[in-house]
Amino acid sequence: MNKTLLDYFSKKRKKSNNNEGESRESQESISEMSVSGESIDDDSTNTTIDTDHEHRDSRSEALRDTGTTVTVISHPSGLNLQHEDRGQVQENIHGPQLPQNDHSGKPNFFDNKEGPCQPYLKAYPGTSFRGKIRRFNSNWYGEYKWLEYNTDLDACFCFQCRVYSPNPTETVFTKSGYRDWKHAKDKAKGFQQHQSSIDHSKATQAYEEAKMRNARGCPVTASFVSLNNDQKQWLFAVFNVSRFLCANGLAFRGSDESDIDTGDGLFLRAFSQLLFPLEEKWRKIHKNLPKNAKYTSHDIQNEVIEVLASLVKTKIAEDVRKAELFTIMADGTTDKNRKEIQGIVCRYLSSDGNVKERCINVKGIDDRSAKGIFKFIKEALVQFNISVDGLVSQSFDGASVMSGDYGGLQRLISDFCDRNVLYVHCFLHKIHLVVSFLMQNLDEVKEYFDTTAALYKFFKKSAVLESYNGTALKRLIETRWSGHFESTSHVHKNYGDLIQALMVASKNKKLS
Repeated sequence: MNKTLLDYFSKKRKKSNNNEGESRESQESISEMSVSGESIDDDSTNTTIDTDHEHRDSRSEALRDTGTTVTVISHPSGLNLQHEDRGQVQENIHGPQLPQNDHSGKPNFFDNKEGPCQPYLKAYPGTSFRGKIRRFNSNWYGEYKWLEYNTDLDACFCFQCRVYSPNPTETVFTKSGYRDWKHAKDKAKGFQQHQSSIDHSKATQAYEEAKMRNARGCPVTASFVSLNNDQKQWLFAVFNVSRFLCANGLAFRGSDESDIDTGDGLFLRAFSQLLFPLEEKWRKIHKNLPKNAKYTSHDIQNEVIEVLASLVKTKIAEDVRKAELFTIMADGTTDKNRKEIQGIVCRYLSSDGNVKERCINVKGIDDRSAKGIFKFIKEALVQFNISVDGLVSQSFDGASVMSGDYGGLQRLISDFCDRNVLYVHCFLHKIHLVVSFLMQNLDEVKEYFDTTAALYKFFKKSAVLESYNGTALKRLIETRWSGHFESTSHVHKNYGDLIQALMVASKNKKLS
């Protein structure tokens, strides 16, 4: 685990260092040469970037033939910029600084992963379409935040798809570049069509998830590399204690966390009652830590839990990708606060030949519709870069929102994959339906469950709850295989309180 944590924090530090380089700007020297004559009839400015001298010479000759004023911009990277003189326009090239190519020293467009490269040039190259010159327009940056422009190729790309879409179905916006300026704003052909595509949706989700993970850089990840050996040992101890508590489902915090020796939470007690008595060095290490770097605050505890969860999910996602073929299973439940919690599980054959079922996400969701659950599943797959190309089947309960052929979750997933993905009705749910159906033929059992359903409805009234001291009853949910058991167990547990509340309610004329 220590090696995994070292790798994790090292990558976070490198990422942070790379972000600091964005603010550096290159200097440009400008020299002008004039060629008399008429200008090209067009609505926007024009610039070409020529990396080949022969091509640049031919471009200059072509401009002389049209009688256009040309400005040559000499760039430190070795790039030469030619543009038509259109008066007072912006001189600098803006956007993230591109990584340098070790061999040529020129900016490498395709190595940039920090953000869209959006240069604002004096003019953009023009391309003739049936006698009319058309070109890229920098105003498009404002309309499409993902849009970036490659000055070498005179083509535009999609930053999200280029960086976060490993296997796109279309390569125009990721590899070759888009240059159809005439139809760029057409809904059915240009930028809008790409923005509405499935590939772009996946890539954008992955991009947003990456931004959120990077934005959560906290004291632990930012300072790990600079810690001395004692501090690293202490931090590893913090992770090991946290891992033990998480793995066993134990609470971290108590009511008093003012001091590590007197704190009553399990997290602090693990140090004061286990590590400190075991070896005196741990107390000395803790004593010598800076006051602002004890790594025991509740904020640090939360971040450590997030880091551990991220490592576990990343390992599971890696195993699923190696397996290539997998099944999705999803189900929901209600927590103690009556909030819907949705979970997603991947079932796959591991490299050692064993069938494994691993949860990749559990999250509270407000939208329990088919579209809401589908969005939750799609976000989880995109976040962990799990391609649906390997999805062979899906398994849910038989509720219409999950199994419906028209608008159900299984249909939405099949449409998303552009093929029919086999839907398997959850086996436990099927058993539950069979048993429930058989029990409904017994009058006593049917009457009992009808009564429990009526009790749940009756005890939701505020006037009844005033005299009820038991815990909340569970609603009978037919689609959940544990629904009947949960409803019955709550009635049995609160039987005495229910009888007493019913007796009080029977004397209340408002309820009679």
